[in-house]
Amino acid sequence: MRYSLLCMLVLSCNTAFSTINITKHPSWSLLEQNNCGNSNSDRIIGGKNASLGAYPWIARIGYSKPNTNGLSYRCGGTIINRQYLVTAAHCVVNLPENFKVGGVRLGEHNILTNPDCEQGYCAEPVQDFLPESVIVHENYNKPEFKNDIAIIRLNKPVIYNEHVKPICMMNGELLNKNFVGETAEIAGWGIFDINDPKPSTILQTVKLPIVKMDGCIMAFRRYAEVSEDQQMCVGGVPGHDSCNGDSGGPLMQVNSLNGPPKYYFIGIVSFGTKSCEYRSPRDQCTVDSQVGTCINARDCTLVSNILQQSREQAIDYLRRNHCGFEGSNPLVCCVNSASISTRPSGVETNPGSTSDPSWNSESSPSPIENFQIDLANNPLLSNNCGRDLSQRIVGGERTDLDEFPWMALVEYQKPNGRTTACGGVLISKRYVLTAAHCVKGKDLPANWRLSSVRLGEYNTDTERDCVPDGENSEICADDPITVGVEEQIAHENYRPTSRDQRYDIALLRLSHDVPFTRYIQPICLPSNSSLGGKLFVAGWGKTETSSASNIKLKLALPLAEKSLCDQTYVSAGVRLGLGQICAGGQRGKDSCRGDSGGPLMALERIADGTGKWTAVGVVSFGPSPCGMQGWPGVYTKVSDFVPWILNNMSNKSKIKFTILTTNDKEVNIHKGVILLLRTTIYA
Repeated sequence: MRYSLLCMLVLSCNTAFSTINITKHPSWSLLEQNNCGNSNSDRIIGGKNASLGAYPWIARIGYSKPNTNGLSYRCGGTIINRQYLVTAAHCVVNLPENFKVGGVRLGEHNILTNPDCEQGYCAEPVQDFLPESVIVHENYNKPEFKNDIAIIRLNKPVIYNEHVKPICMMNGELLNKNFVGETAEIAGWGIFDINDPKPSTILQTVKLPIVKMDGCIMAFRRYAEVSEDQQMCVGGVPGHDSCNGDSGGPLMQVNSLNGPPKYYFIGIVSFGTKSCEYRSPRDQCTVDSQVGTCINARDCTLVSNILQQSREQAIDYLRRNHCGFEGSNPLVCCVNSASISTRPSGVETNPGSTSDPSWNSESSPSPIENFQIDLANNPLLSNNCGRDLSQRIVGGERTDLDEFPWMALVEYQKPNGRTTACGGVLISKRYVLTAAHCVKGKDLPANWRLSSVRLGEYNTDTERDCVPDGENSEICADDPITVGVEEQIAHENYRPTSRDQRYDIALLRLSHDVPFTRYIQPICLPSNSSLGGKLFVAGWGKTETSSASNIKLKLALPLAEKSLCDQTYVSAGVRLGLGQICAGGQRGKDSCRGDSGGPLMALERIADGTGKWTAVGVVSFGPSPCGMQGWPGVYTKVSDFVPWILNNMSNKSKIKFTILTTNDKEVNIHKGVILLLRTTIYA
């Protein structure tokens, strides 16, 4: 049985308010606490329809987008007085492109009816409002996922009635209370039935235990730093959780504080376990007829327990129950474990329209730090990769005729012909590495079809590429070749509509092996997580003087400080992850549109005086216009995805390779089977 956990932003703090009487705050009177927290239902139920008027402070937050009628309701909120409601910060910032908070609805119960009626009694019609202003906590996401709270000021006062009224705010002894071991309630229109993963049309409620933070700290340790000072851990009950559409909604508890029992606002739904209690095909797996979850092998307590008793049994378990990769991390089907994904950067379900894109923000891959992959003599790859015969390192000028022979142009078939819109890089006789957005990006026209790859190209305007060699002679390259694409493999976690563009990596399997020549060679994949010193990009993208270059260009770029790059893009509503790196940031120097999917390369000098080029990044996205001062380009970090690349290549063959980590453990991969061992095992 899979157990769910939620991380709530807690509205009290045991230390900050220990000596403060919050009721003396000058704004306390604005909360109208004499008429708060009164439910029209005395029933406390779990996972069922709430009775009409049970939670009259619940708000629905609607979102608008261009060329779409009506609002898409995706978040919850809580009324605290006639002018304000509280929600999660992730419900109002870093929204998908063109989405904005468009309205707030109060007094809702059944989203299909207005007014709502129950057993012959009808409530007042719903009340709709516009957001006059939105106030986000100034330290939201500092550190990540913390201070997930915002206030929305409505454009007009709320009219209180039996089905629209505020919740009570904690004060006095409640501010210092430890709620662990007690139960609380959540409500919303999200998914509550794991067997029916559809949003509810009627307000749902469920009662959940508040548990020790240890559970959330363990469950979310790879994604967020969870702490008791701002957050509380709720759940652990099989089949019960708040889910999509409930983000920003309240965690509530009935308390008697200087009067009759009332509902008090004690937390805000922030993030929780992946897909709530609904198991996607990848999440759901079985071990000896027991239902398990596909998670990082290192997070599986069952594996740890088996390993303490018998290494041989642990090896056997890992061999039989490997279920995929996440970034560079092997996954294993683990019984009694929880898989998680973050929920904070968008809210995931639209009860009104299932056709809207998901707002899920997938977490970044968690790389094996300082890993080393033994790629020598790997039959999937060429040992003669990435060789550089030029001693010149330059930036912002034409390449030599035979420079960067691994560069590829990705071609698309249009109704009126063929065009190139992306770059790529040859990594073997059969595979080209590119960006996932070049395969399934939201900006690709619907009538375009990725059809082929052009290799050995230099000048796109000439049939045969030649350069002068002295006064009366020239050197000409072999003719470029066009190879059909047999299969497109975008990373399974890539989301085209995500502003963050994580997992922006893809493989193109060619229709046949390509012959290596002086002008067609593969680049090397990184064998460790080091990025080297100077970095380079090359391609046919936009320049300062024309819409695109007909000649292959190259440019030297500095590696940008990741923390500074993160801060720069946060200001634009983009949250970068671990599987992304930044380079550039100098005015007029950047990879640009047309170079998407192309490589960010590092040159390593070797003993014979030549160099070896490695693809350390894939061009993902950057500022518009290109080459803005202080705005580096963003690249997918290839080293984090080498296991994913090799695993997808090896699916077509029977290949073994090894990952070596600094803790002297080996991850041995054979036909997709992962073994975390201290000695090499040949499956």
